[in-house]
Amino acid sequence: MEIYALIDQQANLARNQQVPARRCWILDENFSIAWQAALQLSPNDCVLSNRYDVTRQLQDRIEACHFCDFDFDVFGSNAPQVLLYRVSKERPVTNRVLNMAASHLNANGQLVLAGNKDEGIKGYVQKACAHLGFTGKLKKFGNCYCAVLHKNQEVSAHLDDKNYSDFQTIAEDDLGQYISKPGVYGWNKIDQGSKLLRECFLEEVSPQLTQKQSAIDLGCGYGYLTVALEAADFQKIYATDNNAAAISATIATLQGNGVTQYKVCPGDAGDCFTEPADLVICNPPFHQGFEVQASLTEKFVKATARLTAPRGTALLVVNAFIPIEKYAKQEFASLQILVNNRSFKVLRLQHYS
Repeated sequence: MEIYALIDQQANLARNQQVPARRCWILDENFSIAWQAALQLSPNDCVLSNRYDVTRQLQDRIEACHFCDFDFDVFGSNAPQVLLYRVSKERPVTNRVLNMAASHLNANGQLVLAGNKDEGIKGYVQKACAHLGFTGKLKKFGNCYCAVLHKNQEVSAHLDDKNYSDFQTIAEDDLGQYISKPGVYGWNKIDQGSKLLRECFLEEVSPQLTQKQSAIDLGCGYGYLTVALEAADFQKIYATDNNAAAISATIATLQGNGVTQYKVCPGDAGDCFTEPADLVICNPPFHQGFEVQASLTEKFVKATARLTAPRGTALLVVNAFIPIEKYAKQEFASLQILVNNRSFKVLRLQHYS
C-alpha cells in the first residue's frame, strides 16, 4: 500500500496548483482493493485497470473507471495529463503501459512511475528517458523508487512489449491450438500444473462422470483447460477470469478451435456465475503481483465450493507446497489427492462422501 501512497504524494508535489490536471491511475494485479484508501481520487480523475475486481470496486468512487487490456484509446479525446503507475510484474506489460503513456500524453504531460529496488524500476526510467521522450530523475525512498517524468520530446523507439496487442498461437496438441497474448499470466507457455490437471481429468475423472451438462473453468487464462472441457463433451462450457487479456485470449482460443457452446465472462473468483456446475476445474493463483498471498488459495476454494453442484466434482491443481487441504476440508465432504509429483498436486473434491 505504501508505494501507492508514495506515488500520490509525489504527484501532488509536482502538480500545477493553478491548473488542476486530470489524473489517471493505471492499476494491475499488484493493487489490492483493500488499499483503495491510498488513492486520493477527485471527480475529474479516472482509473484504467486490467483487473475486473479493481474496476468494479472503484466504480463506487469514480465514474471514469475503465476495465480493459491497457487500451488507452478508451480515453478518446479526453486523455489525462498525469498518469500514475506502479510497474507491473511482467516486463511486456510494463513496456506496453510505458509505450501507451508516451503515445497518449500531450506535451508536458507527466508520468509518475514507481517500483521497488528489485523490480527493474531503474531500467524502466532510463529507457523511458532514452527512447520515449521523457525527462526526469529517479528518487529513492527506502526500498522504493519513484520518478516524476515529463513528456517533452518525440518518441525515438518503442520498448519491446512482445507485440502486446496481437493474438499469437503459442502451442498445438491433439486437442487443438492455444491462442494467447502478453498480459495473460504465463502467456507464452503451457503451465505444467495445468497440464497435469488436464491429464488427470481426461484419463481418470472424465470417464467416470455421469453428469456432463455444465462445466466451469475458474481462472481460465488463455483457455488451455477450457478446450479440454469441450473434448470431454460437456454441453455447456463456462470460463471466467479476473484479467482482461485472459478473457479475450480464451475467446480467441475457443473460436480458433471451432467451439460454439460457451460463455466467457470477467469475474472475481467466479462471481459472474450464480448457477453451480457439474464440474469445476481450476488452477488457482497464489501470487498477487510480486507477493505470495495465502488468502487467494482460501478464496478460490470457497468459490469452487459455491460453484460445484451438490453431486458435482471439482478438480484443482496447486504447487505441492500449498496447504490447500486445510481449506478444502472446510468446504467439501470428500477430498482425494489424485497425484502429487512433488512439484504439483491434483485434488478431486466433492460435496458428498
